[in-house]
Amino acid sequence: MRFHRLDPITRRGIAREAQILAGVLKLCRYHPNVGLAWRQNTGAMEVEGRTVRFGFVGVSDILGVLKSGRFMALEVKTERGRLTGAQRAFIEAVRQAGGFAAVVRSVDEAKVALDMCVPERSEGRDSGSAAEDESYERQRREAQA
Repeated sequence: MRFHRLDPITRRGIAREAQILAGVLKLCRYHPNVGLAWRQNTGAMEVEGRTVRFGFVGVSDILGVLKSGRFMALEVKTERGRLTGAQRAFIEAVRQAGGFAAVVRSVDEAKVALDMCVPERSEGRDSGSAAEDESYERQRREAQA
């Protein structure tokens, strides 16, 4: 992976968000817990003199469906990237609806997050999104230490 700039303190390479996003999307295509994943673009463009809008403010970078049938949303950020209020609200809405949502800052973090998703629901079990999110956050903190 090529880096576009050096961190002034550590002098290590900092990956661009687009590089991380490409790697995470590739991971999603081959991860055993992911059934379908796509890049969700947001914006507007002129088509034949009319403005066409697509997506909406705050939607995560990668959307999809886990093999368990749960909706998935991954927001990709760089090491220093911050969530906007709209992104935070979207992630919370996905979780409240029983979907899986995570903020990932590397392909490795995305793998940890996706590994936490149980491929099939057991009978009598709720979606478990809060427990999975908590477990993912704990593993992410441990990996950073």
